[in-house]
Amino acid sequence: MNKKGVSYHYDVCVPSDMPAGLYGLTEKVIIIVKSGDPGGDEGEFEEHMRQALAEWYDTGGVILEKW
Repeated sequence: MNKKGVSYHYDVCVPSDMPAGLYGLTEKVIIIVKSGDPGGDEGEFEEHMRQALAEWYDTGGVILEKW
């Protein structure tokens, strides 16, 4: 990890359901780890955060952008 830390960029897509009164949305969520090691050599932290966002937004449309 460099001195600036590491960032994870996620796109969250929530589809609309107009009969239920739900408007769709697309948001970008950026998680910045400024120091330390977020853990996991094989993407465990990335996947954990993706799943947490999917649960928070109640959608399966969470995509990690690779930079």
